[in-house]
Amino acid sequence: MLIIPTTSSVSVGTVDMELAGIYNTAGWSLGVAIDGNYAYIANEDNGLVIVNISDPCAPMVEGIYHTDGDSEDVAIDRNYAYIADNYKGLVIVNISDPTNPTLAGSYDTSGYSQDVVIHGNYAYIADYFNGLVVVDISDPTDPTLAGSYDTDGISLGVAIDGNYSYIADKDNGLVVIDVSNPTNPTLAGSFDTNGESRGVTIKRNYAYIADKDNGLVVVDVSDPTDPTLASSYDIHAWSQDVVIDGNHAYLANWNKGLVVIDVSDPTDPTLAGSYDTDGNSLGVAIEGNYAYIADEDNGLVVVDVSDPTDPILASNYYKDGESLGVAIEGNYAYIADEDNALVVVDVSDKTDPTLAGSYDTAGSSFGIDIDENYAYIADDYKGLVIVDVRDPTNPTLAGSYDTVGYSRDVKVADDYAYIADFSNGLVVIDVSDPTDSTLVGSYDTAGSSLGIAIDGNFAYIADGHNGLVVVDVSDPNAPMLAGRYDTDGYSCGVTVSGDYVYVADHQNGLVILKQNLLLLDWNPWNNDDSEGSTVITTDELQEAIHCWLNDMSAPDTNAEITTDRLQALIHYWVNGLEMPEEAE
Repeated sequence: MLIIPTTSSVSVGTVDMELAGIYNTAGWSLGVAIDGNYAYIANEDNGLVIVNISDPCAPMVEGIYHTDGDSEDVAIDRNYAYIADNYKGLVIVNISDPTNPTLAGSYDTSGYSQDVVIHGNYAYIADYFNGLVVVDISDPTDPTLAGSYDTDGISLGVAIDGNYSYIADKDNGLVVIDVSNPTNPTLAGSFDTNGESRGVTIKRNYAYIADKDNGLVVVDVSDPTDPTLASSYDIHAWSQDVVIDGNHAYLANWNKGLVVIDVSDPTDPTLAGSYDTDGNSLGVAIEGNYAYIADEDNGLVVVDVSDPTDPILASNYYKDGESLGVAIEGNYAYIADEDNALVVVDVSDKTDPTLAGSYDTAGSSFGIDIDENYAYIADDYKGLVIVDVRDPTNPTLAGSYDTVGYSRDVKVADDYAYIADFSNGLVVIDVSDPTDSTLVGSYDTAGSSLGIAIDGNFAYIADGHNGLVVVDVSDPNAPMLAGRYDTDGYSCGVTVSGDYVYVADHQNGLVILKQNLLLLDWNPWNNDDSEGSTVITTDELQEAIHCWLNDMSAPDTNAEITTDRLQALIHYWVNGLEMPEEAE
């Protein structure tokens, strides 16, 4: 299992050794739960593995408890780990001393336990052909059967919301069970997803179902007795990166290659054309009539998109490695290559690209941007690496900066490098002197920052499960949250064009957002009678604090004063900045 650090306190020197020496186990890590400074891993053949992550740069195994079954999933509640142990049912391990986990109790569910969640004094188990099993864990040393419900399908996933249990029941779709009385679960409703439901999560009034080949299915469960289809998206591939050129969005779409979307009407995007590369497309750049695709182990693929409805192969350059990102400058393609770092390809003849030069960064290059004579490389655990490419045939190291995270993408603007640093969020580096780069500021996005775009005073960050995060970088020393949008997918790449933000949202495809609607888009008193117009005044700030403390809306505009918005108002007031214009 690969464990990714989840804080910004990392030390590059020990990460690889720990990962190689500890986590290349014989078992398959199928589930993980985090509690305090520990990660609890359901490791199939190896049972429960407890890892100390208090220092993310050096995760250490604290303890292991070998179960007798195949550990599929784990949930933590106080001093106990509850393990869905396949044919051994529910296994409860005392983890009060993580260095010495001991058996507390167990319950044989008679099925094949696949997933488990804890709610109150009960463990709810998706028990394969045995349906839902509810176990009373009020005494973890003596768990007893509370109730069960045979779903008729094969229960693979379970979620709890209020008095209802939601089961991903494979061919049987979504099954909703009333567990207001855990000793007597009863059917509340069901919905046939038309696929194979394998996992489920609940958010507000919607159930989001991983439905295998049917993609993502969203079911409205505001009335749990009558679930109805809200929407679905047929996920043909996983969108990894996106760029805009003219009226078209070009997506690096994993095993489906290059996909071209007509966005002349961003409210109604339509498929224009596609080209299936032979690899897994992870990055894309457009220059003139050509799309340059970082196609993982298939190298660089050059596609003629002079007719976006009929993309055709121009050429393919393969160098043993894994191409993850690409940038074009003049007659050269600069490739972020995981194994080979920076690879420079001469593409002056689009039909016959040739190697110009390369530079080994010592890390794993994920993203790249070119500014003047330098290539700025997001080099994973090596942070930012800056390479002098004035002579593309002989690139040389200019400088570097250890971001202490896992750098995945980078964009350069006005002497600053803005880095999507995975769990470390946004990192801003002063690169006015590329040979001596320095940290300026940072912002913890709370997600997994994978892609970044800069437009004016704002950084747009593709933040994994956290969606799109917009950060105000008008003062690079003090980046501040400007807005956020939950894409309901896994945001991997982002680009901005005109009034729209285009997000490559993995299994959710292309998500298009109106730019000005993403911002904390108001001064609550930003109207014709406002004292400060677009500048927040002291009196207005005091009134905003009053509204926030008393859970009141702004009297002039009825705007809700949330914590994020109050923080933004304070930021603009302290720095004397103008608020973004009100969204129309």
